[in-house]
Amino acid sequence: GFCHTCNLAGCNEQVYFDEATGRVHDFCCKTHADQAIANGDWRPSMRSRMAGYGQQRCALPGCSAPRFVDDSGTQHDFCGRSHAVLARERGLTGTTEGLPIAQARPETVDRVYSGGGSDAYSIAVLTRQHPKYENIKQQFLSSWVH
Repeated sequence: GFCHTCNLAGCNEQVYFDEATGRVHDFCCKTHADQAIANGDWRPSMRSRMAGYGQQRCALPGCSAPRFVDDSGTQHDFCGRSHAVLARERGLTGTTEGLPIAQARPETVDRVYSGGGSDAYSIAVLTRQHPKYENIKQQFLSSWVH
């Protein structure tokens, strides 16, 4: 039977089920979802709330929270102190640390991994905006052995 009804007040329609993804939505249609959000009766999904953040997301892999902005307006690399500490413990640095280009053009480097000790290393994950991205990509693909 029908066990899920639209969450818009006054609507008793069955919620929308997306067969392609298997997702059960909270409303019968997008119009009712938008109306409930506009009325303040429902919060947008986390995915839609985070969609505009892009490079403004926390640099800790797996975290999609927005980066912390302090009272002076400085945007930090992580969403908070705990993720900055965790990243340091894991040998990760933020997107604006590590490489000169990351400091000058932070949109070109997603994050930097580094390790210490006798075998110190640094690996930068480049974005498509990095000037050497295409060349490095082609070098990798041409050398790839299956």
